[in-house]
This record gives sequence, structure tokens and C-alpha cells, in this order.
Amino acid sequence: MGYVGCSSSTSTPAPSSGHLELAGNGAYLVRNVIDCAGCHTADPTKPFGGGVKFPIDTAGHFVTSRNLTNDPATGMKLTEEQFLKVMQTGEDFTNHGQVLLVMPWPNFRWMTTDDLKALYAFLQVLPPVVNQIPPDDKGPAAGQGPVPLPAQYDEGEEVRPLPPTDAPVPLAPPGTPTTVPDPGHAVRGAAIMPLSYAKMPHFYKRTAEEQAAFGRGSYLVNAALCGECHTNKGGYSRVLKPGPDFLKIPAAEYLTGGTAFSVPPPLASVLKQTRTMSANLIGTGGYFNEPKTTFLSFAGIIDATAHVDDSPPLPLGWPMPAAHFRGLSLGELTDIYTYMKILAEDYDHTGQTDKETQGQARYCTGNADCQPGETCSVDGSADKAVNSQCVGKGCKVDSDCAACQKCTASTCQAPAASDACLTTGL
Repeated sequence: MGYVGCSSSTSTPAPSSGHLELAGNGAYLVRNVIDCAGCHTADPTKPFGGGVKFPIDTAGHFVTSRNLTNDPATGMKLTEEQFLKVMQTGEDFTNHGQVLLVMPWPNFRWMTTDDLKALYAFLQVLPPVVNQIPPDDKGPAAGQGPVPLPAQYDEGEEVRPLPPTDAPVPLAPPGTPTTVPDPGHAVRGAAIMPLSYAKMPHFYKRTAEEQAAFGRGSYLVNAALCGECHTNKGGYSRVLKPGPDFLKIPAAEYLTGGTAFSVPPPLASVLKQTRTMSANLIGTGGYFNEPKTTFLSFAGIIDATAHVDDSPPLPLGWPMPAAHFRGLSLGELTDIYTYMKILAEDYDHTGQTDKETQGQARYCTGNADCQPGETCSVDGSADKAVNSQCVGKGCKVDSDCAACQKCTASTCQAPAASDACLTTGL
């Protein structure tokens, strides 16, 4: 796996071979699993330089993604210890005593210490980018403080002990308690799986190889970001109200999709997408429960970054980072598939929300951009430039239509500005 080169400044000591190897591991995680650049690059000429503005409420409050490079004036100034604290507790060192918002640290906190150190090592060798980030305006949300890292996994249906996050000490004295070597973090992945194993009676009949792949797949899915987009309850993937259930993952909606995304104006005309919706993955009607779903079809979709199993094969909807997932090793892509497939087949889905999610709304500037029988229209949103979309397709139910459109009088109609789907999804 590759790593980025260091600055040629003579005042900076050359990294050791061990540090470069660690940075290489971090590069693989950043580029193929986490996609940090997706949120931390506002200007393509300033990669990882931050500057993406994220609204956090309807009152105009916002946060801006930070500059992750080591530019001495405008970049990240965290020590490794501070970086670990950020990722594990959400502590905002720019605004002391506050918690980071939008930044998905609740997922990253479950990564092993080794992997978090690898991320830090990679960021430290990024070429410096000069990009001054404006102060956040969090409004009332500024009152939320960081959340201590628990000693056990407590965000799912079951509370589980966490295995050690670091590799066992080699050549330990006889009689010293040791852990089972877990280079792929499969044991940790099995521990941070949000659903109950008690509701998976067939899982224990799986082979050791399947269970190991399931654990590694769980680590990639749950310590990364799949659940953030593909889990949706009232517009959120977690319980964010302070209290005993704070940060818990809603099991009934886990990986059943339904999050609605409005495509940013500069991308809408390029991607030909106005609005997208995350897919149902593991529900009884989800992708991994479809009879035609195989590893080869799943890998083909990722490789083509398009729904090659559909006709016409539309590109995957924004913000799905499939182009990054193309860099995953074949083994890890297999592990993710195994994890999803076992959950789809083995988990007792009784009581789970099984959503009929909708496809992407196609962007248009005129009727010529739409299919025969469709017209180019806008929804009730104030931003007409973003919400120009093809409507008029024949339908029987809402799920026959594009994201947040309604089936009215057997035709798909654009949503009104007051439609809850625009903000909360399904």
C-alpha cells in the first residue's frame, strides 16, 4: 500500500521506515475505508485542507471542516495523544470543552489504537496546505461536551466487553496473560456489531472462516461509515439527545437505508442527480436479501461505481464513496460482503423497519434531459438550481418514484417544501 511523500524542507527530519510503514497503513484506511478527504476538501487544489461548511440547524448555525495538514499556521496542531482523544471522545481542541459536531468520531472511537495512530501518522506526512478555517458557530449545541470512551461496547442491542486494542507484547514471560493475535481486528469487529447475537441463532453454525470474515467486515463497516448513511431514524443514524441512550444505534433501522441527501449545486449538474437516498441493505427487502445478489454482483457494482444490476445502470448516488472502496483489497471487500450477507440471512428481522427506499432524482434543465413521458420540474424548495428534477414517471406506490417524490394519480410528483422526507428521509 502506498503513502504520500513528505515535504522536502531541510528543517524537517526524515521519517523513519517504521513511521512510513505506519503512515502507509493510515493512507490505506483514509483513502479506501474512511474517505476523510470527502469532508475535509472544499477546494480540490487544497486536499485535506478543510473548509467545507456544514449547517447544523435551521437557525443558521454551522461548523466548518478543519485543515488536517501540518501547515504550521492553519493546519492541525494536535499531538498524537490529543488526536487519539479527539477520535475517542469527540473533544474539540479548537473550542475547548466542546464536542465536535458532524465529524463522525462516534464511529472512529471503536477503531483500534494501532489504526488511529496510523491515521495520525498519515496526516502528519501530508503536504502542508495553507487554508485558514473560520470559527464555528454552534449556537446552543456548543453546550455539549466530549464523551468519555467507555470500557465496553454500549451502543447496540447488547453490551459487550472490548478486546485489547493493541497487539500482544511479544516474548512475554511465561504465565503472563496474553490475547489471541487479531491482526485483522475480527475479534474487535465482532464486539462492536450493533445487533444482538441472541437474535442470530444460525450464526453459531457458521464456519470459523465465515465468523472471522464477519468480524473483520463488522470492523470495516462499524468503525468506518457505512451505518452513518444507511441507518436512518428521523433523519439521524444515532440517538443524539443527551440521556441514557445517547449515541445508541437504532437497531430497528440499522442498515435499512432511507436517508435523503440533497446533492450540492456544483455537483448536481455534473452528476445529473438532484437528490439521492441510501439503500436498504439488510432488511428482508434489502439488497443483500435479494436472490440475485452475489459477491460478484456486489463487487461489480463497487468496481463500476454504478448499479450494473439494473437497467439502465445509473451511477451510484452521491455521497456514496464507491470510488474509494474500489481500492479495498479483494479480501476486505469479501469480508464486507460476508458481514452484510450473514446479517441479512441470520438476523431475526421481526420488528425491524423494512423500508422501500427510492432511487435518485435525476437533475434536468429541460424536458429533453428526461425520459419520454417525463417533464423537468422543481420541488418546493427555495433552491431551484438544486432541485430541478424529472417527474411524471408512471407509478403505483411512492417507492416507484425518485427520492422523496410522491406517487399521485399514478404519476411521480416532486415533493413540496414542507415534505418531511427532505430533512428526515424515510
